[in-house]
Amino acid sequence: MPYRSLNPDLIVKTTERLSARMEVRFGGRGLTSVAKELTKFAKEEVGPAKEIARPRLIVRSLVYVFILSGIAVIAYIGWTVKIDFQASPSFDMFEGVEAFINLLILLAAGIWFLLNLETRMKRHDVLERINQLRSIAHVIDMHQLSKDPMSDLHLGAKSESLPESDLPGYELVRYLDYCADLLAITGKLASIYLEYIEYPIVIASVNDFESLTGELSRKIWQKVTVLELQGGFQSQFGTLNGESSDTEASDGSPDQMSLELPDYLK
Repeated sequence: MPYRSLNPDLIVKTTERLSARMEVRFGGRGLTSVAKELTKFAKEEVGPAKEIARPRLIVRSLVYVFILSGIAVIAYIGWTVKIDFQASPSFDMFEGVEAFINLLILLAAGIWFLLNLETRMKRHDVLERINQLRSIAHVIDMHQLSKDPMSDLHLGAKSESLPESDLPGYELVRYLDYCADLLAITGKLASIYLEYIEYPIVIASVNDFESLTGELSRKIWQKVTVLELQGGFQSQFGTLNGESSDTEASDGSPDQMSLELPDYLK
């Protein structure tokens, strides 16, 4: 079913289109470079995601060779060592039996380790890529942290440490929207691995990553909401930095107006 599973190729194309749009609108900004890096990651790492789930024949062959060699050594030892059970037991006999049992235990542990070697290698590869996506998500979040939607309102005392917005309101909304889009794509890229590998630790890692991107996106949309409310507020009452508006010209100065800011804008 084409609509019941994620297609890595289509996600790569979506990432490329988003990066191209960002290049047109915000070509000289760092967020565009992040989008290009995410596109590169999608092409190089996520595209071959199905390759991770395929059997690693070389590893399996080496594992089977080692297992058969271990069994052959144990069989040879058991064949060459002669134990006379009719003779009276001695310390040497008990010592030999104990050594043989310990060897069997070590062989069983080695076989268990080798049989799970391929699984651990696949799991390591997937978790490494998810950690790379997590780093990209935090880089995206760092770009939105420097954008303050309240800077255009000029409320409170000015401070040099406060970030200055160099984007108009509508462009800042688009910038934050692109941040949210990039975070959504990182979540989809991580979910692709669940189409091929369903190890419990991988499922838990992907779920944690999607929770992270969801929380980061929620912060972004809070800023977008503030900007949208700010746009409606300024269109009705005018800007708060001293510029006049039609309402001020007809009803008086801003000081004479009954102006009450919502709690989230104070």
